[in-house]
Amino acid sequence: MKTPLAQPVVRPSDETPAIPLQMAPKRRGKPPRHFADLTPEERVASVVEAGEPAFRAKQLATHYFTHYTSDPAKMTDLPAKSRDALATTMFPELMRPTRKLEADGGTTVKTLWHLFDEAKVESVVTDLAARQRDDGGFSLRSWGQGDPADDDAASDGYAPSLATLALCKGQTGGVAKPEVRKALTWIAQHQKADGSWPGVSTNTETSRAKTFMTDAATSYATLALIECGQVKIQ
Repeated sequence: MKTPLAQPVVRPSDETPAIPLQMAPKRRGKPPRHFADLTPEERVASVVEAGEPAFRAKQLATHYFTHYTSDPAKMTDLPAKSRDALATTMFPELMRPTRKLEADGGTTVKTLWHLFDEAKVESVVTDLAARQRDDGGFSLRSWGQGDPADDDAASDGYAPSLATLALCKGQTGGVAKPEVRKALTWIAQHQKADGSWPGVSTNTETSRAKTFMTDAATSYATLALIECGQVKIQ
C-alpha cells in the first residue's frame, strides 16, 4: 500500500524582506536652471558669479537668441578658457536624442529622447511631404478636423514655414530634399512688403487669432530660412 505524499507547506521566510509596492508615480525634480529661464539682470548676475565680466551675458544672449547656438566651439568671441565652462553652466542639456529610426526613404523619422531626469519621450516626423501642395506650400486648414478643415484650402504662411523647418531639420539631408527646396521657394515668393508672412487661423472666436498666426508664421519662416541655410547671420 502506497502512502500518499504529503503536500508541501510553503511559508514566507523570516529572512526574506518584503517587496515594497510603489503605487504613486515617481517624483521628478525640476530641470536645471537654463540661460533662457533668466531675466537679463539674472544673466548678468550668473556670469559674474561664474567669475566672468558682466558684458559676457550679452555675448551669450547674442549667441543663443540671435545665432541660435549654445555650442562653445562657435563662440569665438569668448576666451577659449571660458567657453566650455560657461556653456556647461548656462546651457545645461535638457534633452538629448539617443536613437533615431527612419522609414519611407527618410520622410518618416522617429526619435527617442532622454530628458534631463532620464525620462523618455518620442517624437515622430511623418507624412509631411505627402501633404505638400502643388505650389510647394502647405495648408493649415488641410491639417485640421471639424468645421474649419478644408482639404482644398490654399497654402498659408504658417503651415509652409513650420513644415519646412521640420522637414529640413528632422531628416537626414533635409535641405537637399526636393520637397524642402519647393517649400523654400514658396516662402521666398510669399513674403509681404512689410516683411511678414500672412497666417490664417482655424480659431473663429477672436479677431486677434489671425494677427497671432501671422506673427507665428513670420517667426517660423525666419527660422526655416536660417536653419536651412538660406540666410546668413552676421
